[in-house]
Amino acid sequence: MKKYYLIILAFNLIIGCKNNYNYKRNLDNSIKDSINSSSKSTYLVSQIVTITKKGNEDTMKFNYDSLNRKIEVLQKRENIYFSYDQYNNLARIKTVNKYRISSDLDDTIIYSKKNIDMISKNFNLINRLKLNSKGLVEEMKIEKIGKEEELKIDKSEFYTYQYDDSDNLITMTRYNKNLCTKTKFEYDNKHYPFICMGGNNKVTVFQKNNILKKIIYDCKTDSIIDTILYDYEYNENGYPTIQKIKNQNENIIMKYQYITIPKK
Repeated sequence: MKKYYLIILAFNLIIGCKNNYNYKRNLDNSIKDSINSSSKSTYLVSQIVTITKKGNEDTMKFNYDSLNRKIEVLQKRENIYFSYDQYNNLARIKTVNKYRISSDLDDTIIYSKKNIDMISKNFNLINRLKLNSKGLVEEMKIEKIGKEEELKIDKSEFYTYQYDDSDNLITMTRYNKNLCTKTKFEYDNKHYPFICMGGNNKVTVFQKNNILKKIIYDCKTDSIIDTILYDYEYNENGYPTIQKIKNQNENIIMKYQYITIPKK
């Protein structure tokens, strides 16, 4: 179950590009224009992220196709593969564990007008995403598939999302049985490392900037459960090269390497 939630935790931990496709393309063009004013332009043929946590180091290599769509993430313990449908929508996420076959994941994504379902065969679960008028995720339910293939809503897992005028996620509320936590986000004004990705991926709650602070509250008492601080070093194009994450229990350092090509 923990491995499965690594995908779901994209809502918490891996916050990247815009969800609305048309908006995203306009955003990409404005960013590329600003990048082209420098001597080099960033092109996501591949990116390497090195994560240092409690003295242990792991590397994630992100590879892209000719349309700048993420097609695979290669890691020490597992690889994640992404495929797209004819409409450029993310259609499948397959996770292959190098050490335990039982930990493999195979998630398919089904689109309708207002909802998106991500079906996990391994755990008989559906992540049901409801979109707002801008095409951003505003609610997510985790539903169980019964023996007769009927959906049974599991009310112990329910999320809501709120955004600012720039469509950055500013509040995420999670309901888990009788518990409720609310997470509030603050951002810088720089580019998120993966903002130029192609493909229409609505499964992840994407952003355009980098998180500076994340505060987790208890909904009932408004008391602070945890505060996570982020610090960055940037390159000349406004992309992070080093990200430092610190909370009550640990420090994490992430290093980003970009593939750049000379401007034509």
